[in-house]
Amino acid sequence: MEKKENNLLSQNQTSLSNFSWILDELPYGISVQDTNRTILYENKKVKELLGTYMGTQCFKRWTYIPGEGQNPCQDCMMSLIIKDKIDHKVFRRTINKQGEEMFLEIHHIPLVEESGEVNLYIQIIEVCSVLDKGKVLSVQTPEQVLENVQFAIVQFGDLGGEIVTTDKLSFVESNKLEEFLVKITVYIFGGLIQGVEDQIGLFGPLPVLDKTEYEMLAYLFQIRNDLALDPRKKGIERCMLLIFLKREYNFIFEKRELIANFLAEKVDKWGILQNITPEEHEIFATELRSFLKQQIM
Repeated sequence: MEKKENNLLSQNQTSLSNFSWILDELPYGISVQDTNRTILYENKKVKELLGTYMGTQCFKRWTYIPGEGQNPCQDCMMSLIIKDKIDHKVFRRTINKQGEEMFLEIHHIPLVEESGEVNLYIQIIEVCSVLDKGKVLSVQTPEQVLENVQFAIVQFGDLGGEIVTTDKLSFVESNKLEEFLVKITVYIFGGLIQGVEDQIGLFGPLPVLDKTEYEMLAYLFQIRNDLALDPRKKGIERCMLLIFLKREYNFIFEKRELIANFLAEKVDKWGILQNITPEEHEIFATELRSFLKQQIM
């Protein structure tokens, strides 16, 4: 197996070297990995952004961040692009080795063989220009900014996702709202979480399917369901709070740990799934916007 991987690495380095002078002129990073996440090629820009990690697994680029770099990134799209064989983007707020904040757009592109298999994929890594919080708040009040934050709560059902409560979501046609949230649930649970049943916490920012001007955060939680019919669930429902916002408002969620703690306390207060009613949804949305306002003031 090791010999096969070494041959693959050598073959791809040889073929890519013919184009390296062109790829090195591009203003964004290009990285090619196999399905073991081993880096087979890096262009000049990605080395400038993140350093060189040829021959190692791509998530090791982040070892300088405490708690990162030992396992695949939480927002890794590799497993998903192997399944659906289409491109996916991730928007990631992180820091560089100097401790400076970076906001990256990472585009995952599968290289599909004639057989239909995916053995390699490309990452296009670009530093995004995000509006400074001061610039945004100089022309909009915190209340106006937070009006653009929208919520939905879903549970993992037999069809992939079932709505518990939701805002109308201004960027989705009303007759396609249920279909949209089912797709989002499958995308996160099947692609990102990959079926890990006890996964909880705040994830993101993540892309919102084809709504490229938006991003989302997903808070995964478990809650008791007194009406559960499936005995395998043991009365526990896996749910997800989805928070949608425009990309330029990403600064709202800078204090992630405080926000995650707020959400955990709210779930504890709900106690059971049946307490998450449309009326409670409105109360929760008001309380969360009020809490977020305190964080950005």
